[in-house]
Amino acid sequence: MTATTDGRMGFVDVHDIAQVGVRAPADEHPHNTAHLITGLEALSYADVAALVSAVAGRPIHHRGVSYEAMRDLLAATGVPEGFAELPAGMDRSIAKGTEDRLSPAVEEVMGQPPCSFADFAAAHASAWRR
Repeated sequence: MTATTDGRMGFVDVHDIAQVGVRAPADEHPHNTAHLITGLEALSYADVAALVSAVAGRPIHHRGVSYEAMRDLLAATGVPEGFAELPAGMDRSIAKGTEDRLSPAVEEVMGQPPCSFADFAAAHASAWRR
């Protein structure tokens, strides 16, 4: 459940983040930049749910809610109201397209493309089959 509507983002495997994080500072030539590390494609949470459904063998759905509903749900679970606005606000920002971007950083630093979400989902299918 998110308030991202059909907003997209470049989901990235933590292993790709770690590889860039280890390699970039160790390179002979300094990068002198803050790398934007993204996956191969910008996906919505509905896209992610569909990819997970395909490998899990069961339906997984993304439930979209409003910013207010997300904020209130977080607050109802014990998250302080002021803090609940932060993740709900990030969802709203994604809905507006702020994270619909991709970067070649992983391939530039590592010499290979990042893991696709489909490959990530397939590699972790057993976790979603439970």
